[in-house]
Amino acid sequence: PGVVSLESDLPTSTEDLTISGPGAGVVTVDGGDTWALLRFDSAGTSSVSGLTLTNGLNDSGPDGGSGGGIGFYDTSGSVSGV
Repeated sequence: PGVVSLESDLPTSTEDLTISGPGAGVVTVDGGDTWALLRFDSAGTSSVSGLTLTNGLNDSGPDGGSGGGIGFYDTSGSVSGV
């Protein structure tokens, strides 16, 4: 399996976005307990599938910092096979 180790937060999506990975056992996005993973803010409709998300950090957003994998704020979203 491939691991993408982040060296900074991924950018916040503010538009419709579909992220389709090859499978949760194939690709892992690792935030190293330091970086935020996926955040959708006023993005319309977004979806995430086929990835493993691990060790994300969420130190921003309206929830005061809980979570760290996927944040949907003022938007609708779906998650499968993650």
